[in-house]
Amino acid sequence: MAVWQERSKRKPSGGKYHPYRDKRKAALARQNVLTKIASVEKRRLIRAAGNVRKLRSMTATHGNLYDPKTKKHKRVELIDVVENPASRHYARMDVLTKGAIVETDIGKARVTNRPGQEGYINLVLIERRAPEVKKKKKRKPVEKEPEKRSIISRLVGKSPAKKVTPVKKKVASEKPAAKKAPVKKPSKTAPKKTAPKKKPVQKKTTSKKTPAKKPKKKSK
Repeated sequence: MAVWQERSKRKPSGGKYHPYRDKRKAALARQNVLTKIASVEKRRLIRAAGNVRKLRSMTATHGNLYDPKTKKHKRVELIDVVENPASRHYARMDVLTKGAIVETDIGKARVTNRPGQEGYINLVLIERRAPEVKKKKKRKPVEKEPEKRSIISRLVGKSPAKKVTPVKKKVASEKPAAKKAPVKKPSKTAPKKTAPKKKPVQKKTTSKKTPAKKPKKKSK
């Protein structure tokens, strides 16, 4: 269906305008582009009247944000369309038009230009996002290991009896054990005892004994 850019045939009150000329081809318009928030930016270059080249933004990921307090511009990431006065369905479809309120990584902002007629998006900051407060992680309670049950107790359905250690009762007649006297440790300042010096042992010299000569017998 063709889009008409000339004056409407009807008045705001409902009355009819009398046409002053026939229809012109120059009054035809293109279908409007629904610029959406996406993960990849896309632009299309088209030829307008008078051989004018025009960029149309098909999808957008970032925009030029102006902060009125600091009076500075910043490139921000577009997250979601919160509200769109052009149509209530555009907010659900994430369509960007002039006057739409967008959620960015800094806060809420309003679109001030026409993304379908230009290849960029201009924004004005409305509400700054509050800084995130880091919450402390709660420690998980330590789970107790289940008690080991024997095969017999599993069949019977009863847990094995726990061993009870007998407690010794104190008897009045028994005398308390005598306390041992504390052993005194040698003080660090006391002089060290030196071991007595051993006398050098003299080695005994063994002399070789010569055997005694036997007397010769006299011959008769």
